[in-house]
Amino acid sequence: MMVATARGDCQRLKELVTKEDATTMVVVMSRKEAPAKKPTPASMHPLLAEAACRGNWEEINFLLDREDLQEGHSSNRANRSSAMQPGPTATDVEEGISAMSLLKGVTVEGDTALHLVAANGEDSNFVKCAVLIHGKDKGLLSRQNYKGDTPLHCAARAGKSQMVSHLIVLATGDNIVEDLVRQENNSNETILHVAVRNGAHGLVQDLLATDPKLACFPREGTSPLYLAILLEHSTIAQTLYEKSENNVLSYSGPNGQNALHAAVLRGPEFTRKLLKWNKNKDLTTGRDANGIPIAKFVSKYPSSAGLRDAKGTTFLHVAIEKKNADPEVWIHRALKFAGARGDELHRKRAGDAKDSTQSQSIGPVLIATVTFGAMFALPGGYRADDSDYGGTPTLARTFAFHAFMIANTLAFICSTIATLASMYAGSARLNLVRRKDHFGHSIIFMHNSIMALVVAFALGVYTVLSPVAQKTDIAICVMSPLVVLYNFKDFWLNWANFAIPLFVRKGAIWTLRVYTEIILVNMFSVSWLIFVFVWATYGRDHLISKAVSPAQAPATFA
Repeated sequence: MMVATARGDCQRLKELVTKEDATTMVVVMSRKEAPAKKPTPASMHPLLAEAACRGNWEEINFLLDREDLQEGHSSNRANRSSAMQPGPTATDVEEGISAMSLLKGVTVEGDTALHLVAANGEDSNFVKCAVLIHGKDKGLLSRQNYKGDTPLHCAARAGKSQMVSHLIVLATGDNIVEDLVRQENNSNETILHVAVRNGAHGLVQDLLATDPKLACFPREGTSPLYLAILLEHSTIAQTLYEKSENNVLSYSGPNGQNALHAAVLRGPEFTRKLLKWNKNKDLTTGRDANGIPIAKFVSKYPSSAGLRDAKGTTFLHVAIEKKNADPEVWIHRALKFAGARGDELHRKRAGDAKDSTQSQSIGPVLIATVTFGAMFALPGGYRADDSDYGGTPTLARTFAFHAFMIANTLAFICSTIATLASMYAGSARLNLVRRKDHFGHSIIFMHNSIMALVVAFALGVYTVLSPVAQKTDIAICVMSPLVVLYNFKDFWLNWANFAIPLFVRKGAIWTLRVYTEIILVNMFSVSWLIFVFVWATYGRDHLISKAVSPAQAPATFA
């Protein structure tokens, strides 16, 4: 029995197999060799790393020259070591390492000595270090660390524009400048992306002067223009367009988007610029990874406002999600009026009902407390117990008093209902639909209670001040509605903001009709104010009110 465990035994086994000897048993055992592991770069010498970070070109020169001399000029080692002071001693560097191999060492992040020099300074000493290291190993200029960054990336990220310029000069001498500036890191970003992120407008100009086609890279993914618009660097975006060769540059963005997706989220200025620059109009026809047609983002094209992506999301949903803005519900309403589909944001608002009930219930509780107290602390006080109808309100015959009582009662009722609705909206015993319904009712009744409270306040002041201080009384009554106006401020401002978009999309007649309906519906919602004054007129003529002597009421209301 013979066993072959190495390649050299295979031929001998083949010869044995060809023999017709039944007494020989051949067993072949194969061994799969493990794939060769990628060699791990050696660690950088600590003295070299320290010198590179400090820009000590003399120490770097000593280290590199010393290693070169170790191979062929060992006899002069002591003289050079004593001549370079301060510097490492002869025992500081391991024997048998050449300058080339010394420069192959990297840090824990994969940075070479040139990476460290580029990222830590740009004065004359650091420039000498870069020239010295590049002279020993030209390949380090395009060497990437573990993040894919070249020394150019590191210098630009550290804001060392002059160092970037010096490195480009070195690359120009090596005829690799275009390949170097277009080299992408692991994030598919060139040095131009880094300059845009830093807002370094001067560096962007220098890079485009070096390579006018640099803004065209990468071919796919986030382009420098997309990044500039997303970061709202308007001047840099303009420079990218103007300094690019023949004004040709990449408009691409992540996930199939393009620069116009970012522009519509950053304002109309960017949007108008892009539409002007992109003469082929291909930006408005592209779709991202979710199937969103970019044309719907542009308000200039009203017919696109109702377009939706694969998830049923419209461009207004996307725009608001990028801002933490409150008027989500108003955009949803505007979309419904405009005939758009989808109610993702409307469902989202229902989920927020529980979180809002705690603060929502404070206002109605306070109003209920105030109106309850006002019902027993009436303006004008009460009649003396020993007089006719003792204990009754003094101003019971006046019109304003009856209106005050009705308005105060409505304020109490509405605030109490709003409080109950807020409690139910936060109850875990009810499903989300019912809680949402209660939450909506709490808002409606709270608004009505505020209006009723303001009316009751104005009527109460009018009742007691009108006979003696009419001008002051009128001033107070005029100022009181300011509370009601502020209460509905957001409602009217939001609809005012949507007037122009709806006018562009649906036309003047449709928009005018809708806004007329909105105004009439809201006027009808406060029609209960008519009931206040109608009942006050009826209540003053009631038999009980007539029994009160007019002489006991203010002359103005007699």
